[in-house]
Amino acid sequence: MVVDYAHTSESILHCLTTAKQYGAKRVIHIFGFRGNRDQSKRQEMLTVTSGTSDQYILTMDDLNSVPQNEMIETLKSLNNLYGNEKGLIIPDRTLAIKWAIEHSNPEDWIIITGKGHETYQQNYRLQTNSDKETVLYFSNKKKYYRSN
Repeated sequence: MVVDYAHTSESILHCLTTAKQYGAKRVIHIFGFRGNRDQSKRQEMLTVTSGTSDQYILTMDDLNSVPQNEMIETLKSLNNLYGNEKGLIIPDRTLAIKWAIEHSNPEDWIIITGKGHETYQQNYRLQTNSDKETVLYFSNKKKYYRSN
């Protein structure tokens, strides 16, 4: 499991290809886009991950001032235009991490990019504060959810 700050197509490509070079049987990539930021990079980021990973999950990153339903529609549209059948959309970042952990095998690499060490800016189902914390909770099979 790798949690990285990679948020450009080039840095994502390096993360994914390095995992394969170091023996990953499958690479599962989790990433999202920040609301009102870097819209010009999105196509290339999705093209890189859809071509390099074995499975990818588009999820929420920081929404900033973009409404959640608008960002979900953006993810769907981008995936339809530039993604492929290897892609899933799981808007809740904590549930995307959970899905990847539950659907991976010991020789698979899960690579979560974009947030790195940063604290979440919105609430997700799991009451964690970062990708690292979410990984630790699901890896240890501790499951506690917000009731929404």
